[in-house]
Amino acid sequence: MKITPVKRWTALTILSATLLAGCSTTPHADAIDDDEARVTPQIVGGVTATAGEFPFMVRLGNSPSQQWCGGSLIATNWVLTAAHCMVGESQTGVYATAGDHRISVNEGTEQSRRSTRIFIHPSFNNSTYNNDIALIKVSSAFSLNSRVATTSLRTLPGSGSQLTVIGWGRTREGGSSANTLRKVNVSLQSASSCSGAYPGQTTSNMFCAGEVSGGKDSCQGDSGGPLFTQNAPLRQIGVVSFGSTSCTEIDKPGVYAKVSEFAAWLASNTSTGSGDGALTVNLTGDNNNIGIGVRQSN
Repeated sequence: MKITPVKRWTALTILSATLLAGCSTTPHADAIDDDEARVTPQIVGGVTATAGEFPFMVRLGNSPSQQWCGGSLIATNWVLTAAHCMVGESQTGVYATAGDHRISVNEGTEQSRRSTRIFIHPSFNNSTYNNDIALIKVSSAFSLNSRVATTSLRTLPGSGSQLTVIGWGRTREGGSSANTLRKVNVSLQSASSCSGAYPGQTTSNMFCAGEVSGGKDSCQGDSGGPLFTQNAPLRQIGVVSFGSTSCTEIDKPGVYAKVSEFAAWLASNTSTGSGDGALTVNLTGDNNNIGIGVRQSN
């Protein structure tokens, strides 16, 4: 049986700045102190996913049994996640586990790989969470099957589009939960709505998704996980970054790193080394309709 210890990321600078602005935001890495009761986190306002429904989902920890952030498999040996999840981690100290559904149960479908390289975006700001994106190169390729698969990336669809975010994050601030992967449907918010919700805190590298009425969002423990379109084929457009402390606050949707802004960075960092599983990332067309093609050359 697997256990699920979790860890805390504390962003004092961003909390101080946003409290002065009259609101409180928090990164969505799993957030408990060592002296707090250990809990298994979940999505807020969502439902349990079906086993194998999202085979590109990856959980991250310092051992195969841990979960403190999420990620997505964008190639057989590359995981996309949030930069704030990787701050302070050693290059070979992170385990990525794909094919999981219930963390506390060995289902026989899990595959774990250790990191060999971690690339945090060089312009990541740990105070503002701008450029909150990172790549993990794993020790050997994941074996693809019905429970483990890669996802593709794309640019943002139009405002109001229905999206899905998944994770093992908390169902509410400070709450305990089941350990089964969950999903929640959220709406893509306009740039003006996003900047209005977080005055002076958002950039062109971010966007918001959630509901103006609150109640549906990613939460602590979901950081680094994927936000994607609902229509097949499912395509990832965002990486869980930060949001309101309560994860359910009215007019405070979740904030995500916009993957389409990092196409060139993804290509340049995965192209290091001959035969190293380099990716070709092509971004063409307008910002609403054309996807990012990810092709592995290895």
